[in-house]
Amino acid sequence: MKKLLTLAIALVTMVSFASAQSSSGSIVLKSSPTHVPTDTVVNTATKTQSAKISVINSKVGIQVNLTTITGTPAGVVRLLGSMDGVRFKRILPGDSLVVGVNSLVKHFIVTDPLYTDYQVQYIGSGTHSTKLNSLAVYRKE
Repeated sequence: MKKLLTLAIALVTMVSFASAQSSSGSIVLKSSPTHVPTDTVVNTATKTQSAKISVINSKVGIQVNLTTITGTPAGVVRLLGSMDGVRFKRILPGDSLVVGVNSLVKHFIVTDPLYTDYQVQYIGSGTHSTKLNSLAVYRKE
């Protein structure tokens, strides 16, 4: 009986310790759930990549990668957030202006307010063809 009680206490302790551990992960943002992770933006087109991160009380970092295929790229990269996955708003004022670069990496760090859905939006301008892919990493506090 004493061994059974000790085993039960150990099990409860391990379960509570495991639930107290921080969880983390990463997710690739896509134009649609079945779309490939890389989009191509041509000239003045706008492309949006989205992801749902359902971990509550998390810190989120999003990396946007732009790589020029042809031409001279220009435009703006923005980060948007939503609580319902339908209505998105800009959450960070630090837009990245893209002008004549062969590749650009932009990092967005979101600590507060926290959303469940995130979108990266690239609004192209100029005469170019540019690859866009985005990755989000999150950590529950």
